Amino acid sequence: MDKSKAIKLIEKLVFLYLLLFPFGQILALRVVFLGSSIRVHPVDVVVFFTLPILVFGKIGWPKFYKASASLVLLAVFGLVLSLVEFDPKQVAVGALYGLRVVSYGAFFAAIYKLVSAKNKYREILFNALIVVSLEVGVLGLLQYIFLPDLRFLYAFGWDDHLFRLVGTFLDPGFTGIILAFGGILALVSYIKKGKRIYLLNLMILSIAILLSYSRASFVAFVVGLAILFIKTRRNLILLIASIFLLAIPFLPRPEGYGVRLERTHSIVSRMVNYNQTLRIIQKSPLFGMGFNNMCAAREKFLDDNMQESHACSGADSSILLILATSGVVGLMLVLYMLRNIMINLLPNIYSYAFLACFIALVVHSQFVNSLIYPWVLGYMSILGGISLDKAKG
Repeated sequence: MDKSKAIKLIEKLVFLYLLLFPFGQILALRVVFLGSSIRVHPVDVVVFFTLPILVFGKIGWPKFYKASASLVLLAVFGLVLSLVEFDPKQVAVGALYGLRVVSYGAFFAAIYKLVSAKNKYREILFNALIVVSLEVGVLGLLQYIFLPDLRFLYAFGWDDHLFRLVGTFLDPGFTGIILAFGGILALVSYIKKGKRIYLLNLMILSIAILLSYSRASFVAFVVGLAILFIKTRRNLILLIASIFLLAIPFLPRPEGYGVRLERTHSIVSRMVNYNQTLRIIQKSPLFGMGFNNMCAAREKFLDDNMQESHACSGADSSILLILATSGVVGLMLVLYMLRNIMINLLPNIYSYAFLACFIALVVHSQFVNSLIYPWVLGYMSILGGISLDKAKG
């Protein structure tokens, strides 16, 4: 496959991904693999196909991906090592999660290669990300208005939310961070272009974030705005952040525990989750349990058989999840890769948006396991790919 054909295929895959993105968990299919029930997302399938295109398309990998080979080798080593502790079928299921992360790494590289070949896609994809966030927000608002009671989803392994904007991701925390990303990008576009349509987008997205009642998303959004203010010194950002914070006490408080911002149940459950994850980390602190063997680890070390739960394979803190599955060595390699990405950012408005979203995500991911959430990985892959310097990369 020649380079031009590979670039065209990447174009099609990227826009197919963006088309599917707003539907979130709604399009997921339940598949039985080696006796375990797993969810297959169409967006993951689309992203996966960027991997063979990069391998066989003769377009190469970015230079800042040098550490990725070590990270993949560590992941493979961790999975092989985990065969001592876990059943091979459980390890095979965990390997699928690892393949997902590798695929999104390839997706990031593919976006970078696409933008390097066709610079016009920087602005096109930046605007497309605002659009998909806005679609997620509008669908969430429709759900909040017409289907506020989602307690019936508890029977299917989801949390029982009432009078909260949950959206197509069926979780206010994950929906909230996608909305926060969109709000940050809309504000960046307004600063750059001065068009009021972006302020309208920001207003819709801000309302949607507030109605999610996701405190982690509130904090992440304000942190992202703070980073933008530091980079641009625009007083408008301080005004928007102030209005957002002042609106929180005036949110409606209908029936339901989830709308109480002073709720403590989720804080207690997170503390329990942190403690459980730390216990797993202690079993193999250097190389971890293998990515992603969290379900198997919970079952063996915590006597917690929650295979059907959507929280089974994660932890409430993404950093603790990386430590549990990849160990200290894995965390160091991840930080090294992030350092390589950061020093290759362009000194422009796109990189300001990426930096604001990334730091917002780091904060958010300590309360909700959002750092390696598929749609977050895809969103940040696109935003990162258009923010990197072609010459340095």
